[in-house]
This record gives sequence, C-alpha cells and structure tokens, in this order.
Amino acid sequence: NLARLANAGFAVPDFFVISTKAYAAKPAAEKKSFLACLNENLDSITATKDDVFAVRSSATFEDAARQSFAGQLDSFLWLKSADDILKAVQKVWASADEKHVDLYIGGSTNAPSYRVGVIVQRMIAARFSGVIFTEHPVNHDPDVMLLEIVQGGCENLVGGKTTPAHIRINKSDFSLHVDSPPPFAVGEFIKDVDNIRMLTSLAIRVQKLFSTPQDIEWAYDGGFWLLQSRPITTLVSQQARIHVDRNNTEWTDYFFAERFTEPVSPLGWTFLKPVIAKNAFYAPLWFLGFEEEFKRNKILTTFDGIPHARLSAFQRLYSIIPPGFISVDKKQALRLEHDFSFRRLLKSAPFILFRLLFNNMQWLPLYNLYRWKDFSRSLEQRLARMRQKCAIDDFDANVRFIQDMQALSDEFLAIHSWSITFADIFFSLLKRLVLAIDADSIDAVDTLLSGLPGNETVQANIDLYTCHVAEKASLQKFLTKYGHRAKSLDIASPTWKEHPDMLKKVAAMLAKSKISPLESFRKSGEAREETERRLASKIRLIPFPLNILLVAIFKRILYFARQFMLLRENQRNAWHKILANAREACLRMGARLQKKGRIAADDDIFYFHLNEIKTLAAGQGAAVAKAKSRKTAAQSAVLAESETNYTKAKKLLGLGVSRGKVKGRARICKTYQDVLQAESGDILVVPSADPAWSPVFNLVAGMIMETGGVLSHASIVAREFHLPTVTNIKNATKMLHDGDQLEIDGAAGFVAVLS
Repeated sequence: NLARLANAGFAVPDFFVISTKAYAAKPAAEKKSFLACLNENLDSITATKDDVFAVRSSATFEDAARQSFAGQLDSFLWLKSADDILKAVQKVWASADEKHVDLYIGGSTNAPSYRVGVIVQRMIAARFSGVIFTEHPVNHDPDVMLLEIVQGGCENLVGGKTTPAHIRINKSDFSLHVDSPPPFAVGEFIKDVDNIRMLTSLAIRVQKLFSTPQDIEWAYDGGFWLLQSRPITTLVSQQARIHVDRNNTEWTDYFFAERFTEPVSPLGWTFLKPVIAKNAFYAPLWFLGFEEEFKRNKILTTFDGIPHARLSAFQRLYSIIPPGFISVDKKQALRLEHDFSFRRLLKSAPFILFRLLFNNMQWLPLYNLYRWKDFSRSLEQRLARMRQKCAIDDFDANVRFIQDMQALSDEFLAIHSWSITFADIFFSLLKRLVLAIDADSIDAVDTLLSGLPGNETVQANIDLYTCHVAEKASLQKFLTKYGHRAKSLDIASPTWKEHPDMLKKVAAMLAKSKISPLESFRKSGEAREETERRLASKIRLIPFPLNILLVAIFKRILYFARQFMLLRENQRNAWHKILANAREACLRMGARLQKKGRIAADDDIFYFHLNEIKTLAAGQGAAVAKAKSRKTAAQSAVLAESETNYTKAKKLLGLGVSRGKVKGRARICKTYQDVLQAESGDILVVPSADPAWSPVFNLVAGMIMETGGVLSHASIVAREFHLPTVTNIKNATKMLHDGDQLEIDGAAGFVAVLS
C-alpha cells in the first residue's frame, strides 16, 4: 500500500523492503553479506546524518479487507545503526510465531500460510500525527470522517498510551465537531482551517486510489506525510455468493450472477455450459499447466438454477497475476489473497511458452482485434448460409443447426475470452499511467473510456429514443437492427422482436428522461476530450525527451483500452444474434412436439436437455409432466429466495462504480418486467443489470446491484449514462424494500437508508 501511495504521488517517507524471501531464509540474516546489503539500502534512504529509522512488519496477511492484524506483530522505532535494525528485523520475524498471532488468525481467516516482509523507513520528526478514517468506523456514516490527533509522533496514539483529540468532519462543508477540549497545541493545529481541508482532501484522494474506505495513519512536520493506509475492517464489503456442497467444495456465482439474474433453463444450460467451461476455464488452465486437477472434477454446476464455478479454478487462473493488476472487487469476491510469486510464474512458463505462444496467436492484442473484426464482419453471412441449409420442418436438421450455433458460440468465446483479459490489463495500465502523469486524476480513466463512438448498446438507446416507435415502419426498422437482443444469455429468454409492445413502453419511458441518450452521449464525449487534452498538457510539462516517449506510450495504451472496452460491450450484440438463431430453431422443434402432443406449449422445450429432446422426438418419456415439474421447481427456487428473511440494514458498503451522490426511493426489481415499472427519480435495486435494461438508466436516479465489478457490462453502461451506481451489495434486494428512502454515493460505494 505504501508503494502504491508513493507511485501515485503522495508524500511517503523513503523506505525499502526486506522481502518475504529473506523471511523464508532467516539464517542468511546472520551473514555479513546481509548486513552489508542492509547498510547499502540505508544509504539510499538517508537524507542527513541525524536520520533515524523505523522497522515495521508487512506480512502477507496484514491490512486485508477482512482483518487488519493491527498491533499483532512488533514494530521498532528510533533506530540509528544497521546493527540495531538487524536485531529489530529478527524480532519482527520472531513475533510472527507468537501464540496470540495464531489465535488471531484462527479467529479471523481460514488460517492462510503467511510470510513476513519488513519495511525499513526513515522516520519523520512529527509535530503532530494521528489517524483519519474516511468513513466513520463505528456508525458507518458515509458523510462523516473521524480524525484523531496527538502532539508528536503517532506511536503513542496507536499504542494506546495517549488519549487523542477526537474530531468528526462533515464532508459536505468541512464543519468540525470536537468531542472533548483538546490540548492547547492540538487546538491551535485544528483551528487552522487549511490544515483540516488539506488533510480531508488528502484522505478522499487516498480512498479513491484504493476504491474502498481507508484507515490512514499520518504525520505532520510542516507538511503532511502518509505512514500507512489500509481498509476499514469494520466495514466489510459484500462478497459474491459462495456455495459449499456436501463434499466441502466451494462454488462461486462470480461472473455468472451478473449474466443470469434468474434460473437458467435446462436447454439453455445444455447449450452454454460446454462452451463456457472450455473457453473460460479449461483452455486457460491448460495454457498455464493447471489442467490436471480439474480434469477429474466438474468445473461448472448450478444451484437453484444459477450457474456456479469451482472457486479453486478461479483462484488458480489468477495465481500468477500480480495482485496490483486485479481489481478490488475481484480480489474480494474470489478471495484472492495471494502475493506475487516468480516461482509460481516460472513453473507455468514452459506451458505458457509451448502451449500458448506457439499454438495460439490470440495473446497478441492486435491479432485478437483482427480476429474479432473478421468474425463480426462475416457473422451475418455465415448465419444466413446456415439458415438456408436448415430445413425448417426437419427435426434432425434443427438439432444440427442448434449444434452449429453452439460451435459458432465456441468460436466466438475463444476470441472474446481474450478480449475480457485485455480489457482488464489495459484498464489497469491506463489507470497507473494516468496517476503517474497526474496524481489528482484518479477518476480520469472512467471519463477517458466513456462516450466512445461505436458503442452498440448506447447506439441502440439513441435509436430507440429518436425513432417514432408508434409508427409501424419505424418500429420494424428498429427491430430489424436490434430485434435479436434479449434480457439474458439464456436462449429461453424471449427476444425484443417477440415483444414489440414492450419496446413501445421502453421508448415511452425514454421520452420521460430529463436528458436524452443522445445528449448524455454528447456530454460524455466532451468530458472525454477535455480530460485527454488536460492530461496531454500535463505530459508536455515533463522534460524532453521523456515527454515524447510518454506521449507515445499514453496514446498506445489509451487506444487498446478503448478498443477492448468497446469490444467488451459490443460482443454482447454479436452473441445475441447467435443465441436468437438457436432460440428460433428450438421453438420450431417445440412447435412440432406440441403438435404431436408431447409437450403442452412450444416454449416448454426449454425445460429439457438436448439429449432428452431427441428422446421426446422418438415418442418416449413423460414430457408434459417433466416440463411442469421443472417449471415448478424453478419458480419455487425464486420464491424461496425472495421469501428469505434478512436483517434490514441502515448502512451498506459496496463498490462504487459510477460517480455521483443522489437520494431517491428504492424500487426493488428482480426481473426486466419489474424494471419497466420504475418511475422518474427511483433508485433501482437489482440482482444485476443486463445491458438490455439500459434504456431505463436515463429515467432513474441511481442503481444498486448485488453483484458486478468495475468492468461489468452494467457498470460500464451506468457510467455512459452518468447513473450513480453501487455494486457488490449482497442481498440488497432483500435487505432493502420498495419505498425506502435511500442515499447512495457512487464514488465511495455507500448506501444509506434514510427512512
């Protein structure tokens, strides 16, 4: 965290780290070479001969979102010589073996394996010091910061030896409430409004950097220094749902929950499961050399109709990626508590080299973009040729057609699985580069990637808004272009073309919007161009020739970030074309089975697996009863979940994914039909939101989602429409109720129930 603060331009006292490798080889610390290395590094952070140093623990399990380990390991201050520092390092290592640490771990985590790094840091001769919580850690008030100040260094405060001055700061107007009269010197420090404003502004910037409320330790010697920043562990962010089966295997709905807000149909899962398992899990695990352990076990399953993946598969996939390149929401949801290991990377290197580099060119971003453009350009023609070959009245021909659509989905996902990875990578690179250019531009990345020409979801909203859907010709034109879209990836979901009346209702809702999709898109574009110009002017201030190099790097990374962000959205449109064709073939088969009396309605076919459908066509199986039974089971699962009682909360912490602070009335929406009942100024509370829901985003005031990350489809579209949005609020649709008066902060990730 200190390194991230320093790299983002914050004032952090100079330090170096004795790594976890040294902890693993503790006897080496007795050698003269270790002491010589220590002296050499001390020289690099020494400013004057009077400098003194701190030795601080930095174990792999400290300062996590769920526990801080504050005070569990020893720290040593005011050290002058390398000999003293070496002794202190050994004592820090030894403190990790104390009994109270084992007890803390046993009560707080799943007892992870841990190693202890040590920070050696130049000490600040502080006139004042303290801690500041960017959200109140006790009553969870998102509008109030809690500041504690003592005179002198912070060790007396964090060690509990000095009673600090407690000050509550109102974020909106910087007004102060001092809980008890402070000592004279501290009182004088507080009276200087500039001190409080500067410290508060600093804390808000730190929270934005880490994307979650922070507990920040600081010191003041005429200027502010940051000594530590960690998540406020009393505010535990909501996680993705983890299901533990009877074999104690952990399964997660991460990735799936935002795509399937309702139980997936048996036929839909038959269609999707093999292509998702292959491209999202088996293929990348094979490339990394991790496939053996998953060959013997299934990697995907469903619980109450919602797809889940084996948690350990996700953890394996991300195990060789440095945590700094993984988003906060993903790390929390998938419990990614690993530290980066070159040994782990080297172990996978031969597999990456021979299986990936020599067998698959998709790892090249430009080639991936070429493959996507080639695929999307030829898709309509390929679909038309496949439809011509399929005899509508031939049952077996329709089965083969569905299998062709499955193969086409497999080809599509082989391309798209890489584009998702590249979107994450270039988003992280762009964020780091922007912060390096301007430490105050923490929110600039979202702006740089919004309002991009060619976003098909945004264009669909603009077209729906501008066309007069009441006129038959205009509606038909819109359906020709977008009629293949549906609310879900499940082929059981009806397409827009099947429900033109619903589109009229959506268009009417769009007409009520305070700002049109076209105007919203224009504003995003203007903000994007202005941000790009501002960053370019910052780069020009950097000395030549570094500024020339930085311009080239910035343009390249920005280009790829934008291309893959667009692709992340536009791929959905292409896949829906494939799924819509598969659905039509299924309904044709369903109509034939209905005509023969095998099923009660043509769409009952979606309650059977593909191999069962072949059996039904042969005149075997209790079809009507089985379809009815499975329908009832799916409805019961939804009903049981909705009737589960949850504690009604006043404050909820999630992940802010689209900036803005708004108040409004809660509108609980489990389905797309619920969303269509929303009114102007409502705050949608949803399990997740499909891009198909985006026409409503111009009407409502804000949105709360149970699942979804910074780069989820719904989050990206919410930013496009400037809709304040908080995600990762588990069970929000049960803890909140229709009519609740809410306030949400789309930057900080807080939800408050006002009444």
